[in-house]
Amino acid sequence: MKRVLLSSLMGLLLVVVGCNKPVDFNNSEQKISYVLGQSIGTNMQAQGLEIDENSFLQGIQDGLIKTSKLDKEETEKALNNFQKEQQEKQIKVIKEASAVNNKQASVFLAANKSKSGIKTTKSGLQYKVLKRSKSKSKPKSKDTVVVDYKGTLLDGTEFDSSYKRGKPAEFPVTGVIASWTEALQLMNIGDKFQIFSPPSLAYGDRGAGALIAPGSALIFEIELKDIKRAK
Repeated sequence: MKRVLLSSLMGLLLVVVGCNKPVDFNNSEQKISYVLGQSIGTNMQAQGLEIDENSFLQGIQDGLIKTSKLDKEETEKALNNFQKEQQEKQIKVIKEASAVNNKQASVFLAANKSKSGIKTTKSGLQYKVLKRSKSKSKPKSKDTVVVDYKGTLLDGTEFDSSYKRGKPAEFPVTGVIASWTEALQLMNIGDKFQIFSPPSLAYGDRGAGALIAPGSALIFEIELKDIKRAK
């Protein structure tokens, strides 16, 4: 059975099975039909899926006339197998990315710890005091803090910043990643730290959002503005 990457799907959706006549966009129905087909193709291509072109187009036709060449049990089995395969592929991709990023993090942190002003805690957190205030007021684990901060990847890519939002953020001391929880309790009001978080103290092998890949070490600048004491 011929298998093709979904990069060819947009072209396939312009034909009916057994006919190579292109669609003429003479009315809005034809246009939206094309847009829907193109959307399906784009989404599937983005996921790197492979299909059998003839079976795929036959499935579309059968769906439109509410019939199926597979019974309910066969359909469910095919879907379950597909979902399992996709999950296994995703896990493999995550593990491979995590291994690469963890290695990069280890190399970076090993070199960084000997730089001037860098302190390393027992957990592996590295930090540098950028500004030390005269305050002696440190947050405790049950407190909430008001902070300005920015976060970057090792290559300097910024993924978050309260400065850009123009407003400090509030977080429970224990409601953030482990590196933050530890660093915040080392800070006094008015202090500004730069922290270097190993993956294990950040988002680990799961990553976060579109920019923080699995196994990423992260760099933050944190300025402690205020403490809201737990009652």
